[in-house]
Amino acid sequence: MKKKALGLLGIAIAALALGGCASEGETPTTNTSTSKRAQTYTVGFEVDGERIATLRVKEGELITDTIPTPSKEGYRFLGWYLDDTLVDFSTYVVNGDVIFTAKFEEVQDEDALNVDDVKEEGKAYYLVLGWWETTGTNDDGSKKYTSYLTRDRVRLFYGNLINYLKASGASDENIANISFRNYSTDSVAEMGAKVNADADVDLLIGVGNNINSTAGVALYNSSNDYKFQTPMSVDASGNSVSRYVACLSTATDLGLSTYDWLKNTDAGIASFVRELSEAEIEASLVPVTISLTVTVHGDTDETTLLDDKDDVVTMPAITIPDGKVFKGFALTEDGEVVLDVAKNATLKYDDLKDLVAEGSSTLDLYPVFEDAPVVEEDLVVYVQVNGSNLTLPEAKLLEARFKATLTDENVKFNIIDAKADAFKAAVGDDADVVIGGGNPVNTFGVDETGPLADTGAKHFANTRKVIIRDTVASTHKTLAKALYDFLLEEAPAYELHTTFWHKNNEWVTEAERTAITEGITSNVETYLAIGEEETLADKYNVSTTFYTATNTKVADLCTETKALRDGKGTDLIVGCGGNVDNDGNMVIVEKKALGTPFVAASSRYVALVNDNPLAANAYNTYFVVAEAGE
Repeated sequence: MKKKALGLLGIAIAALALGGCASEGETPTTNTSTSKRAQTYTVGFEVDGERIATLRVKEGELITDTIPTPSKEGYRFLGWYLDDTLVDFSTYVVNGDVIFTAKFEEVQDEDALNVDDVKEEGKAYYLVLGWWETTGTNDDGSKKYTSYLTRDRVRLFYGNLINYLKASGASDENIANISFRNYSTDSVAEMGAKVNADADVDLLIGVGNNINSTAGVALYNSSNDYKFQTPMSVDASGNSVSRYVACLSTATDLGLSTYDWLKNTDAGIASFVRELSEAEIEASLVPVTISLTVTVHGDTDETTLLDDKDDVVTMPAITIPDGKVFKGFALTEDGEVVLDVAKNATLKYDDLKDLVAEGSSTLDLYPVFEDAPVVEEDLVVYVQVNGSNLTLPEAKLLEARFKATLTDENVKFNIIDAKADAFKAAVGDDADVVIGGGNPVNTFGVDETGPLADTGAKHFANTRKVIIRDTVASTHKTLAKALYDFLLEEAPAYELHTTFWHKNNEWVTEAERTAITEGITSNVETYLAIGEEETLADKYNVSTTFYTATNTKVADLCTETKALRDGKGTDLIVGCGGNVDNDGNMVIVEKKALGTPFVAASSRYVALVNDNPLAANAYNTYFVVAEAGE
């Protein structure tokens, strides 16, 4: 009996070990469940994109570790932000990986000049200044820049300006009554609206050429003479950035005199980029009288009296002798080049002042010519121009169209305006290909590779005869056959390509581009004598094409322009600056200033890039700006 009792006790103990006894009528079960472990997430803290701390926090918990408090010289820490929302860490629960961004505000130095003033209604100010830098962002969300002006750089200018005003007689009370306002906004239109609402601003700095167009701010006397461009800041790479100073219609006499100092003195121009010395400012207040008589010798002698820095020297026509090239100007006849510019360059006082002898008020400039380099010809072509049978524009178009198919071969086209007999007499022994001259077979021997034939369609309005002469140079024969075959086929497409540099419509507005597009096309139609029922395409397979550049910096614009048409570039640039062939490193034939009636923007140019007949004719006969007083 005792052994049976012990057996029951052992069963009971085993049941307890398995989790207790089952209720009556139930089958005992085993507990196999386990506790779920909480997920841990990464919490980052960043200052200006740099990680300064990383914590690990369990899901659903508050951040209990020490939260960093960053510092930044000249700024006050506002807190940690998630997107644009300030984070309250007493309630913020972590439910995933997260990055917090530090936000700061600039601390105004009590001794720093205030350039963030706002207008006080009813107050009369001694001088009112404004500055602008866009507050917008690029498509990728990055900060957008226009002037690259910062408060520190604006304060540098302000300090120089205050010293200038004091040297000019301003009292401490006057200086304390200057208002310098920050009109920085997302767009120039917003900026213009704020400036116009204040209605008392004398000068604006950091603005673009569109201050009196897109921005809608009126200049003094509604004249473009009351804005000028000058180096004002540097970009992120340290490159100089030029922006405009504008004198507004609300400017006082003090505003006008200050504008003149900024524009017309070396110290005023330098006031934006470096701290001026007291001696520099004092020297800039001494009146400078410009009185320089410049005579440029050419086909005629043109004399100009310069009594203002913006006066332009009148340039005469300069005929380059055969076999010569123009090299620049000398101070004496047959002298050495001292001014390496184009024969029709735009010259002002600043371009010439260093050439004037001490104590002199006159300057003579003489053109310098040098022998043109001798280039061996790969093909010599004679073309007869005679009335309407074959016109000079058609002959020049043929030359340009064929040369466009070549790489570096040198083809000489002798275009002779004469009747058949005179033309035949003018054809030299060097002729490889002859076009026109009645029936050239009657006068010239013909090579078997180029027998008498009619030219193909769209080369000329009227079909002309063409041959390869039997005296063709053996080294020229392949290229002669290429031209012969080219003439027998329909003329391939040829275009006059114009590129607009417009800088967000500041340099050339959309309306101006439309007018110039129509004007250039009409000019080409007139040049090629397109009738009312004819088209450029149908008559000569010619077109005018236009491209609007997207970049705004001159170096980038030149890179963009050179890449056009598979690297062939463009023929004309409309809206470039005078530095297109310097800072832009663009190889051009020549350039000239634009103005009314083409563009309202000052200091913009048209550049002839390729000297083909269509481009050259448009450059010379369409882009004509009337002289003052005409």
